Amino acid sequence: MINNLSAPIRRQVLYPLLAMGLSLVIALILGVGKFQGQVTGFFRIGDVIPVSPYLSAESVFIHQGKTGHDGQQFLTIALDPGLGNPQTLKSLDVPAYRYRRIFYPFLGWFLGLGQPGWIPYTLVLVNILCFGVSVWGLGELLPKQPSSLPLLFLTIPGLWISFSIATADLLSTTLVILTLRHYRQNNSWLTWVWQALAILTRETTLLIWFALVMTSGLKRRKPDLVLAPLALLPWGLWNLYLRQRLGTAWDSQSLGTHFSWPLTGILAKVQVLITTPISLTQGLDMIVFLLQIAVVIGIGLAARPAWGKQPEIVLAGGLYSLMFILAKLQILNLFTDYSRVFLDLYLFLLLLWPYHPGRYKIAVFSLLGLVSVAYLLGFATEPV
Repeated sequence: MINNLSAPIRRQVLYPLLAMGLSLVIALILGVGKFQGQVTGFFRIGDVIPVSPYLSAESVFIHQGKTGHDGQQFLTIALDPGLGNPQTLKSLDVPAYRYRRIFYPFLGWFLGLGQPGWIPYTLVLVNILCFGVSVWGLGELLPKQPSSLPLLFLTIPGLWISFSIATADLLSTTLVILTLRHYRQNNSWLTWVWQALAILTRETTLLIWFALVMTSGLKRRKPDLVLAPLALLPWGLWNLYLRQRLGTAWDSQSLGTHFSWPLTGILAKVQVLITTPISLTQGLDMIVFLLQIAVVIGIGLAARPAWGKQPEIVLAGGLYSLMFILAKLQILNLFTDYSRVFLDLYLFLLLLWPYHPGRYKIAVFSLLGLVSVAYLLGFATEPV
């Protein structure tokens, strides 16, 4: 029956709906089963960092003995995006760092009409919508490939990790896809609107900005070179506002906090993997780390043949690969963290699909899918 539909219908309608449907089913399984019907369970709220002043500890799902995860920080910001309540700062570990990534929590606040009871639902809803938009956007970026190819996006573990703990990584990657889609179609205005929102979601997408500026320079795309600086304006103004609002509480983490000399973190990670007793989590961590290295190598090998048609993807992949090579062990500590930080690397690998050997592609995406299934099964059955 599916084969009776035209390729454009499958690519633009059916597969995006399937992606959203799958994410909705998983959300219901986690929400009803693991979190006992409490949507706040998605945000990994611990009992160490105080909950938002707009919530009460009795009304949220608390993960006992946990410090709290990024999702808790995003929910706290979504309940007070303008930092109107000074008590909000007590619920954040590094306020300036957390508030810089404002677009995901702002979107949850906006769609939830500022109502604290609705905002947790809208944040989860945003991530469900991101699955559909991402698969649709990939279909637009891969028009000459099989119409079902964008569904391989769903094998990437970082997507499901971000989804299950309600962080901004999924939205960030979706905005990157929209940016690349409109850049490919020479729609300069929308390219840089999406890019501006991506930077407000995760500042690491500045690497996409640099890649597109370099590509525009090489191709002499003057409209893009004119508009590119404007994409930085919202981010710059938001940071100025935060400096004024936070005052002495301004403590923005430097690059030295997360990055060091090349391979320092990778070698330290290898040592940890070798010396740590084997377990299910340890096994998954090892597989994902090796896959991460394989992805970086794959992007590097595809760079030369892909350069003529996709220089922006090659440049972006190179910059993200460099970020991985410079990352400290703090980032590479556990796959649930670094698979989200470097989520876009897997996106670039998929966009460079025609330039990879068949066996390599099958092996990498098959393993990614197995890790995603193992993570979701383990996460769903993990005691809380």
